[in-house]
Amino acid sequence: MPEEEIFKPPLEEGALAVNVTSGCSYNRCAFCTMYHGEPFRALPLDGARAELAAAREKYPHVGRVFLEEGDAFALPAERLAEIARLVHRFYPGACVSCFASIHNIKAKSPGELAELRALGVNRLNVGVESALDDVLAFMNKGFTVADVREQLAKLRGAGIDFPVNIINGAAGYGRQSESARANAALVNEIRPAAVFTTNLLREAGSRLDLDIKSGAFKMCTLGQLVDEELEFIENLETEGTYLYGMNPCSVMPIRGKLMRDKQRILEKFRRQAAALTEEERGWTPMWGYRG
Repeated sequence: MPEEEIFKPPLEEGALAVNVTSGCSYNRCAFCTMYHGEPFRALPLDGARAELAAAREKYPHVGRVFLEEGDAFALPAERLAEIARLVHRFYPGACVSCFASIHNIKAKSPGELAELRALGVNRLNVGVESALDDVLAFMNKGFTVADVREQLAKLRGAGIDFPVNIINGAAGYGRQSESARANAALVNEIRPAAVFTTNLLREAGSRLDLDIKSGAFKMCTLGQLVDEELEFIENLETEGTYLYGMNPCSVMPIRGKLMRDKQRILEKFRRQAAALTEEERGWTPMWGYRG
């Protein structure tokens, strides 16, 4: 993946990025083309050491380090522990975070997770995407909602905080209420540190793109996406969870802490939703699509 496309979760934008892997160990999600053609590999620690040394000269005080690229937690626990110790040679006490998947959490024992937490690993960003099993299967995520519950409970047991990602519109046309209620119920149950919402993107060359062309999947309209996200927020009841929907493809920008800011978020969202014309509600968004 080109360097300019490397990204971090919203709450990690201020963290120091250090490259420890390249590509994605799974790389089979139906909607994603980010790492197509790029084999997953662990990068030599000498590179991370050099990045940290250079950063230390420029930024002597860093409290958070984010491990790049998109699948760093796929590394074995022993390697992650080695990386965490390396980080703390340059930045003692820094929080070490990264993207994580249900697959690579499952591959680690509760004891390994507890050891990593003791070494400062925390705030693992997990792509849950949907709380509907048929949607997870269609999007080829390779796990079930039961797996989500089990693996995130393992993180919680180890004391590791976890933001999660939820994709509005992943269930497709006409299923917005079912999707919103299921997603909110799961979030209320797992109690993540944060929820990052985005909308389903159609990426040229993805399997999802082919499914849309064949008629096997129909994207939601803008109005349906608005209705789904609104109902999702209305049903959230998890205290202290940070809610963030500020992506370029977000229907409407939302940001705040539950439950403290819930009513403020809802009032603003409803005002913006009410201002949409019928023509706008009927539009099917194609953010960035070049098919």
